Amino acid sequence: MPPIAAPDASIIGPANGSALTIDIPQFSGRLYFSYGQKLVFQLATGGLVQPAVQNPSDPNENILFNWSEYTLNSSGLFVNSTQVDMFSAPYAVGVRGSDGTQSTGHLKSGGYSGFFASLRAQPGGWSNLIQTSSNGTVLRALSPGDGLTSGLLSSSIMADYVNRVWTKYGSATLTVTPFADQPS
Repeated sequence: MPPIAAPDASIIGPANGSALTIDIPQFSGRLYFSYGQKLVFQLATGGLVQPAVQNPSDPNENILFNWSEYTLNSSGLFVNSTQVDMFSAPYAVGVRGSDGTQSTGHLKSGGYSGFFASLRAQPGGWSNLIQTSSNGTVLRALSPGDGLTSGLLSSSIMADYVNRVWTKYGSATLTVTPFADQPS
């Protein structure tokens, strides 16, 4: 059975420079947000079909979007502005509690454009990870893993680095120090 459109559960976001507060249930999941147009979600036999922009036929490929992952349970809220699968629209996440607001994910000034400039400057095809819209607007940079599996990066792109590391630690000691609060 081909995927079918998922029910529209979208929330209209705030205007530029404004904020939006969302009350979330005790649950684990992702909060997606997009700019300019809604994301396309579908349902298939196995469940929800989420955006997969490493797939050139994904209907969300030309939409600027990002997401946060969270778990809210009796132990508290655990949230991150994930950048594992791609680096895209910059944003910060915050939590407002009785003791004030805490936030994370803020980039340094110039960090967003600096990242893409650095990626473009790397030799070896790293700039192939950058996806842009038809008008040239940068949408995202895919993860190196997705770049490898989709053929955007050569399978040997890390060979020189890996060989240098093996050479160094073939005759030098590598010491791994555990977290101070988790010594075992």
